[in-house]
Amino acid sequence: MTTLTLGGGPRQLTVTVSTVGARLCQITDPRGHEWLVDDGRPEPTSDMPIPFDQGTRGGWDDCFPSIDAEADPRGDRMIADHGDFWFRPWAVSAVNAMSTTMRTTGIPHPLRAEKTVRLHQDASIVEIDYVLTNTSDVPYRFLFSGHPLFRWTDDAVLKIPRGGRVTPAFGLPGRVGAWPRLDGRDISRIPSERGPMMKKFFVEWDGSVTLSFRSGHSLTLRQSTDITPWLGVCINAASWPAHDPGSHWIALEATTSPHDSLAQALQSGTAFVLDPSERVVWTTSAEFH
Repeated sequence: MTTLTLGGGPRQLTVTVSTVGARLCQITDPRGHEWLVDDGRPEPTSDMPIPFDQGTRGGWDDCFPSIDAEADPRGDRMIADHGDFWFRPWAVSAVNAMSTTMRTTGIPHPLRAEKTVRLHQDASIVEIDYVLTNTSDVPYRFLFSGHPLFRWTDDAVLKIPRGGRVTPAFGLPGRVGAWPRLDGRDISRIPSERGPMMKKFFVEWDGSVTLSFRSGHSLTLRQSTDITPWLGVCINAASWPAHDPGSHWIALEATTSPHDSLAQALQSGTAFVLDPSERVVWTTSAEFH
């Protein structure tokens, strides 16, 4: 496992990226605020599938072709918990003081992934470019979800300028609402909580969300395309994993589908499809204030 540190200038973020899963391990803003959960757990040392709670349980990785562990739609293999790529080593193909590009190599999978993490010279912005390619000779259907676990330090507010339908996933009443309300409650406000508590919902968005804390820290997450028309919001207060809880975090998960399960995405018609040799490219940016 290798970690690469980018940036660190007086007006820059400092970002650490691991070659395991191309995971962002650390984002430190110019004021010294640490944004990502870090429980001090070691990176996986094998490319064999493991449950997600046996990994680092922190940082910013990505889940694909599913979040749930389940059978691949082709029926010849199982998809690992939280996807097939977060625990595997990626190869560094380019690196300098402000960016790095990593890609999957030697993984027997229809999808090939490339990820570039890039900082701006005079701004607290990190951009992540994604390229996914179907290397097989038949169409491949999958789900993709970003998976950043941001430290939940005090009372928080979510602002989604043009939010739409809200769909509960777990820990909330099973009714569909309209942002910012679900079952009569304003779910845009996230008061600090000792827990244990965990809940998740999906909201239709236009590619922009701001998470603000009472302390004055805030971040804005943006998407460059409509590849991910849904935002998953998962909130954990010392509830997960059940056998060893402790961290408090808010995950802002730009995703292709309002489901954690690829099987459910297929059933609802929200799975993403790549034809043979087709690729999809998009950018996620996070600005820290």
